[in-house]
Amino acid sequence: MRYLAPRAIVLGLAIMLSTAWTPHYILQKQQDPELEKKIEMIFLYQPCLPENKYDAKAEIEKLGFELEARAILINMLTKYRYAKLGTPQYLYLDGATHIVGKLEAKEAATPLSQILFDRRVHENARARAVESLGRIDAEANKKNLLRALHATSDYFLIRVNAADALAKTKDSQVLEQLKRYARKETDSYVRERFEKSVQELTANIQRLN
Repeated sequence: MRYLAPRAIVLGLAIMLSTAWTPHYILQKQQDPELEKKIEMIFLYQPCLPENKYDAKAEIEKLGFELEARAILINMLTKYRYAKLGTPQYLYLDGATHIVGKLEAKEAATPLSQILFDRRVHENARARAVESLGRIDAEANKKNLLRALHATSDYFLIRVNAADALAKTKDSQVLEQLKRYARKETDSYVRERFEKSVQELTANIQRLN
């Protein structure tokens, strides 16, 4: 019996050290500069191909370290938020914003929403953020998508992408709002896209019945 107490103390210390070390180790891997540099090179590579022919997501997955790569991508959303169009930093921002959507990285929803509603961020990046929020989970991000749709003075592609994303939900109240904006829209292209989203959402709702 006299050995039980020391053994319990040793076991407790081992658990504490393991718990303390694991997050630190993961954090170190997340900040691996070599892995970050490889991801940056993937975004810098601009082949003379249509976007859908060059799969940056697949190239990142080939690197391995999925959790670490996701953490780096999410960090890029903040690190390069105010990058200027035409710079390497903007390519990192645009690439990260796009890929977290394709990865359906739910942990990216908050930084993507911050990008979306920050008018200091380039409008193209904000439009990309809307698109990714819809890919990640349109239903869970519905409130922010509706907020983007309501901003009638904002960049048209932000509102179009918000409508596209909302079409993935199954919410009859969202449908009514999409219809209302489609009726009021004066730009023919935007109105056409809104009407397309109305049709898609209507079909989604009908499938529920």
